[in-house]
Amino acid sequence: MKDIVEKLSGELHELKSRNHFRRLPAAGDENGAEKLIDVCSNDYLGIGITLPAADILKGFAAGSGGSRLLTGNKTIHEEFEKEFSSMCGAESGLLFPSGYQANLAILSTLPGRHDTVHYDERVHASIRDGLRLGFARTMKYPHQDYSSLEKNLKKGKGIQFVVTEALFSMEGDLCELEKLSGICRIYDANLILDEAHSTGLYGKDGSGWADECGADVFIRVMTFGKAIGRMGAMLVSPDVVKEYMINKARPFIYSTAPSPVLVALIREGVTLAAGRYGMAEIRPLRKRLSEALGSGIPGRFRDDDSPIVPIMIPGNVEVRKVAADLIRQGFDVRAILSPTVPAGSERLRIALHSYNTIDEMQSLGKNLRGL
Repeated sequence: MKDIVEKLSGELHELKSRNHFRRLPAAGDENGAEKLIDVCSNDYLGIGITLPAADILKGFAAGSGGSRLLTGNKTIHEEFEKEFSSMCGAESGLLFPSGYQANLAILSTLPGRHDTVHYDERVHASIRDGLRLGFARTMKYPHQDYSSLEKNLKKGKGIQFVVTEALFSMEGDLCELEKLSGICRIYDANLILDEAHSTGLYGKDGSGWADECGADVFIRVMTFGKAIGRMGAMLVSPDVVKEYMINKARPFIYSTAPSPVLVALIREGVTLAAGRYGMAEIRPLRKRLSEALGSGIPGRFRDDDSPIVPIMIPGNVEVRKVAADLIRQGFDVRAILSPTVPAGSERLRIALHSYNTIDEMQSLGKNLRGL
């Protein structure tokens, strides 16, 4: 045991020396007297901070009792999969405990040893980890550089897949999905879209960026831990993909099913998001918030209907200092450090919420300008 303790301690010391060491932030207390203005959480619509309706949870067990292939498959799982996949215009849905697990399952299972997966260089770590677990050849292309993607597609072997995010979590930009979908059609590539940060914010009733664009997408990962305010994810796909995943995807086969009470909470969150999306002022409000924030920081406003605004402050030490200063000013903001993002592109990731105000964003912009 002494050897491993020394090894781990040495690696942690190295992280500290390079300012890459991470600590958990102070635990939040929803009942605490002091409240910071939330400009960092993924709860874009404010659903996660609301208490669920008590009757939503009645009659549902706290635990599922096993994997879906053993004792964990319940009526509510199947009902919700049918409801949500139908809302998304897909044949089938398959529920996972998290978006991370869904991406691991898809990318380690669907592409085979003789196939090629092309992925945007800024995709989430779960996509990269899923590819590491699989056997397919992988080819990275520069962020949203579709001419480079086309060059790679010409070199690809076997069945080809293209993997990207709908709304990039760190960059805050939306993918050019109609253009990308068209390229995939030309090269007969299967498009896999991670809708983690776009579920609930775009499309009819919050059904996602693919529905908003009317784009042809092979499969999508829709997650419930951001705008839906809950946790978990669903793969929406053709029937044959769901059947294949049930039979082949180890992260699905060997995991305990999400509890029925959690599925009831997710279902309620989807209903709330659909109602809030229907409010015509939500998206104009997001634009006004972005304009208000940008008014204090010249050149920061982007008219792209995104709730994520990155503020670049290169260097882990520097961005931590700015975040600490803003917290003292009453803003709940977190530094995004390398290696989570490439060295030199450290940033504050500002999230705009339906419950933020114009005054708050103007104040944040002024504070940022003064730091």
